[in-house]
Amino acid sequence: MTRSFDDIEYLHLPTAERLLLAQDILDSVVADAHGDPLTPSQMAEIERRCADIDSGKVQCLPWNQVRTRFLSGK
Repeated sequence: MTRSFDDIEYLHLPTAERLLLAQDILDSVVADAHGDPLTPSQMAEIERRCADIDSGKVQCLPWNQVRTRFLSGK
């Protein structure tokens, strides 16, 4: 379902209140994202990948390089 926020009158709110509203929305998204715990195999995979990074086995790329590569389709 596509939702339009055109009918919600938030633009009349003072800047500080709009910032609080935005923060509340972001906090609710983060809370939802953390709602499902990781399975043991997912946690093991995260730990393995972190160990590979810590040991130098895997080199990370800066975000701007990853983004450019992703957007170019390569």
